[in-house]
Amino acid sequence: MRLRAEGRGSVFGPLPAWLEKASAVDLVALEAGSTQVILEAPTLAEAVPDRFAQGDFFSALDPNETAIDVLEESLDDALAENATSERFDGALVKSFAAFGKLFRHGIDGLEFDGKSKIRVDAAGLNRLERLQQKIPADQRVMIVGKIEMLRHTGRMFTVRVEDGTELRGVVASDQISTEDLSRVWGHMARVSGWAKYRTSGDVLRIEADAIEAAEDGLLVLSRVPMPLLPALDIRSLHKPQGPRSGVSAVMGRWPGDETDDEIDELLTELS
Repeated sequence: MRLRAEGRGSVFGPLPAWLEKASAVDLVALEAGSTQVILEAPTLAEAVPDRFAQGDFFSALDPNETAIDVLEESLDDALAENATSERFDGALVKSFAAFGKLFRHGIDGLEFDGKSKIRVDAAGLNRLERLQQKIPADQRVMIVGKIEMLRHTGRMFTVRVEDGTELRGVVASDQISTEDLSRVWGHMARVSGWAKYRTSGDVLRIEADAIEAAEDGLLVLSRVPMPLLPALDIRSLHKPQGPRSGVSAVMGRWPGDETDDEIDELLTELS
């Protein structure tokens, strides 16, 4: 919910007061012997009317949706391995993959039956794990651009770079005050922080820890930061080890063609 509403995950600083209300879910029915759990949740507009009563440029949330709807949308995009989706990041995909713990107890799958049926099973977990490997690592960046929009709630902003692309950002440091943001609004600024990426390699958001007025001559930094390194599939590093490969291929062997006498002579000279 916080990722969709503020562009930042739940591990990002203290949880805001509105989040508990917006994420409220009630257990309505659970019968013995049944595999169904009935849940109910208010719409976002009902749960937090002062925040979700109307649409918001920074948030793609529909005020008429519930927290369950939001979960289903993000999970559906992740299971589909949607490379351009803004509905999940690496941390959220990792949380979705934790559904796999249920399978240790003889459960074959978990199905959400809301607006559409979404099933998480062994095949789905494989897709989530594959998706995690595809998301580029966070990257330290510095960007120069015009601060176009500010939002006090959630301390969010957009920065427009030279080619016209607008990047969304969130303030990730208490050292950046509201006054600091207001001074650079509508002006060229230097934004430093961490870039979070989508699976496609496009920037999902910038988590800024410094925003300052930009000096002249820094337009070279007015560009979209692309990931320097491709996502690494750790499984590709796992190589089988046999009697003639890996460590066994070199253990006890001298990597040259010198004789024992030549080696003894060389060691004598070195000593």
